[in-house]
Amino acid sequence: MACRGSSSRRTLLRSFSDRCAIGIEPNKKRIREHLGNCLMLVTELNPHIGYEKAAKISLAARAIAQIARQTLKMGFRSIHPKDTESGIQW
Repeated sequence: MACRGSSSRRTLLRSFSDRCAIGIEPNKKRIREHLGNCLMLVTELNPHIGYEKAAKISLAARAIAQIARQTLKMGFRSIHPKDTESGIQW
């Protein structure tokens, strides 16, 4: 039976490779976006700045991201105001 299972796995992997994996290209722009929005990356700072500081950074980044999302939902294209002659505009 071990041989039969091994053969089935081989067939499965070959089929997956042929029908799904071959030709797939990574979307590097999307990968960078996801990495840029990942708060878990702050854990890499733990050995350098300590857990408490890293946790504070993570919480602050999360709060800022929520503010940005809420602002965009209100119809603003950007959360950064533009300076104009008439003052600050969104």
